[in-house]
Amino acid sequence: MERIFWSTKKLIKINYGVWDRLDGDKVFVEGIGSKPKGANFYPKDMTKEEFESFADKGKDSQYSIIIRKEDGSLENVPYHKAFENEIKKAVILLKRASELAEDPGLKKYLQLRANALLTDEYFESDKAWMEMKNNTIDFVVGPIENYEDGLIGRKAAHEAFILIKDKKWSERLKKYGKTIAINLPNDERIHLSLGSRRLQLKNTMRAKFDNILLPISKVLISEEQRKYIDFDAFFSNTMFHEVAHGLGIKETINGKGKVREVLKEKYSTLEEGKADILGLYMVTKLVEMKELDSDLMTNYVTFMAGIFRSIRFGASSSHGKANLLRFNFFKEKGAFFKKEDGTYSIDFEKMQSAMNELSVIILKLQGDGDYEAVAKLMEEKCKIDADLQADLDKLKDIPVDVVFNQGLKVIGL
Repeated sequence: MERIFWSTKKLIKINYGVWDRLDGDKVFVEGIGSKPKGANFYPKDMTKEEFESFADKGKDSQYSIIIRKEDGSLENVPYHKAFENEIKKAVILLKRASELAEDPGLKKYLQLRANALLTDEYFESDKAWMEMKNNTIDFVVGPIENYEDGLIGRKAAHEAFILIKDKKWSERLKKYGKTIAINLPNDERIHLSLGSRRLQLKNTMRAKFDNILLPISKVLISEEQRKYIDFDAFFSNTMFHEVAHGLGIKETINGKGKVREVLKEKYSTLEEGKADILGLYMVTKLVEMKELDSDLMTNYVTFMAGIFRSIRFGASSSHGKANLLRFNFFKEKGAFFKKEDGTYSIDFEKMQSAMNELSVIILKLQGDGDYEAVAKLMEEKCKIDADLQADLDKLKDIPVDVVFNQGLKVIGL
């Protein structure tokens, strides 16, 4: 009984809650209901229609929660007020850290980020983060990604990463310097004025490649193409996925507004799909231009194995749904074929053609801000048929993801 308790406690810690993120947010603690689509950013009983009719200018802010008052009406509360006590503690720690920081750029960022948490105005601290050049320690903190908001797709969740730069690999990637990897900040204003920065979590990528991608390839990739499964290709595919996030269409071309806002909860899945497919497109073009030294077959076959890896993240993950959409599109276009032994081989030319076609479709959907068309595409393509499910069942003994070792003890404090 005690073992069950500690296993459940560990699972809660990994998932930051009682819903299994790798199993469609299935609840694993008895007596607790299903996860609200809006997490705790909105009242559990609030509908999209009620949100749309809520007359408050700040309701669309990424940095606020919506609560229901005693009289039943809605109220918009900025994060710095909703989480006032937690914010104050974080600010004290950030200011202490800034006093210890030796790099001027890191010191400036930490000071400005502390102030930003108190006001929910992140533009200046995002600029300071972009301007850091010589720091060995990198620190990402604040409300950043919108994945948790499955209702409106707008609210950003707080998170933090402390990273140590690999100077050798950083220099190697310098010429391309416009959760496996990070592309930040998400503010479109920063993208337009300063671009974005990418953090590649190399140790995490290596662990996922060795413990997940390689074993998957031995089960589902044809024997004659397994030689093309390659870590450098995995790294390049992931790196240019992040580059693609920083590029592309931020504002609709027909005056509807920001793509992020008009596509609502569908935005993250389509954006992840865009980053995957345009990342592969950029790799292809750079190799053709002799700017990247790689055998494209390694990138394409590794990309295919990566689709199986990410589909397993499940329907609650934007990455999982984006890969499922692409798998079904590639299947329809003949980008791969299944052999009699149940393994997959890619058709290089058809995969390249499908890559180009899907890139056009996604960019047009974003540019048009066509919510209904995106919803239809996902309804048609984000499905697991019996054949694919049987293949995924073959992977049951392979981990779905890695777990970080975190905390003061891990770093010897």
